[in-house]
Amino acid sequence: TRNPYNQSAQVASLEREIRKKSNELNILGEKLKKTVQNASDLESKLDKAAREKKAMTIEVNKYKTDMQSLEANVERLQDELRKIEAKHRQEMNAMENNLRNETVAKDGKIQSLKCSLQMRSDDVDALVPE
Repeated sequence: TRNPYNQSAQVASLEREIRKKSNELNILGEKLKKTVQNASDLESKLDKAAREKKAMTIEVNKYKTDMQSLEANVERLQDELRKIEAKHRQEMNAMENNLRNETVAKDGKIQSLKCSLQMRSDDVDALVPE
């Protein structure tokens, strides 16, 4: 024979245990929802970071390409400048040589004219009685 009071107490105890476990389960369910939401948020942030990294990588590669192009242009311009400087030096040397040659020729002509003038002066002196 069972004691109805004892059975009633056991049922009440089991009901309290069920409510307690149900509350714990609800709390764990809320924690799980938050954890899933945090994981989803982190996944979104990770996807965004991956897209940003990809975009930055593309931009960095573009800058690298631009830099290589600029470096090639600088080298080309330096080569052109060296050629222009060499041509300018050649032209300057040629002009200096021409001026030197002209100066030597003019100096020779001046000497020749001086000699002619001296001879004429001597001729005039010879004609004029003293």
